[in-house]
Amino acid sequence: GLSSCLPAEMEQTQPLDWNDESLTCETLEGKDGNQEPVGRLHVFSSSYGPEKDFWIHCGENIIGRQTTCHIPIPAPSISKRHAVIEAEVEGSHFIYDCGSLNRTRWRKSTLKPHARYALDDGDLLLFADVACQYFILPTPSENGTCQADA
Repeated sequence: GLSSCLPAEMEQTQPLDWNDESLTCETLEGKDGNQEPVGRLHVFSSSYGPEKDFWIHCGENIIGRQTTCHIPIPAPSISKRHAVIEAEVEGSHFIYDCGSLNRTRWRKSTLKPHARYALDDGDLLLFADVACQYFILPTPSENGTCQADA
């Protein structure tokens, strides 16, 4: 056939180097790099890895097994796109489960898929069997005082 005329190198698809740090979800979404974090997700150490902290920014912060997620957790029990923590500029923080196989637990309840639940500072979360704790960072409000709960 014709393929014998082609040099061998041409037939092979070149693998891309996905370790290139410059290509992440965030650059693709065009987020601005100097955005202040509004929350922090602390992932407790488990058989899957040491403890780790992730900053939460305004908008959607996707938690999942895929390395392209904002919060990648390399556990086989975690779905590729497991859950989302959504932070709003006004200071509300929500979590919702993306229909994950092993579910997301928050406080004592299992989240209904795609229903948003309001997060409070210090809330404990379980993504499948990975335990995390959520911290809301104090936001300096316009008049210079921290906002207190009404």
